Amino acid sequence: MKKQNFILICTIAAAMLLLAGCIFSGTFTISKSFSFKIADDIVSKPLDLTTESDWKEHQEEIDQIDGIGFDVWITNTSLVEGKFNIWIDRPTLPTYNKITEVEKNATLILDGFIMTGTKDIHLTYGNSFKYLRNLDSLKTIIRTGQFDLYLAHSESPNEIRVDSGQVVITFTAH
Repeated sequence: MKKQNFILICTIAAAMLLLAGCIFSGTFTISKSFSFKIADDIVSKPLDLTTESDWKEHQEEIDQIDGIGFDVWITNTSLVEGKFNIWIDRPTLPTYNKITEVEKNATLILDGFIMTGTKDIHLTYGNSFKYLRNLDSLKTIIRTGQFDLYLAHSESPNEIRVDSGQVVITFTAH
């Protein structure tokens, strides 16, 4: 009898803790869109999460970043296959305008996505996970709320266009 009461009390306590966790914490997602044409060897896109209503409401309560991914539609009008990369850095003025500056100062976060020539390519959110790098640094910079993304194509930058893209970030807050 005592053993059954003990198990019952433990079960009730665990359920209460679980319920309290569900009531007092939750997740929210912020998506930031971008589009551009790579006119030189590099293009930068400043992104600001601090203007989002969810960020404003929960900024001080963020416990962790649960997920980060990209969903990008790219057009490669070149005949040349190449690699598409993304770096991140805290906002800098002036922004880097040479690939060597980006490689030296920013953090590579998406690496190795191969773009075949003369194709419309879709890097899906789920597929982007296998190309993500340096997640700890990425999360640290995202926690600031403002950052610059730098995007480059390794072979024929003048013929690459990001028709639509977004970075999707999921947070847990208490």
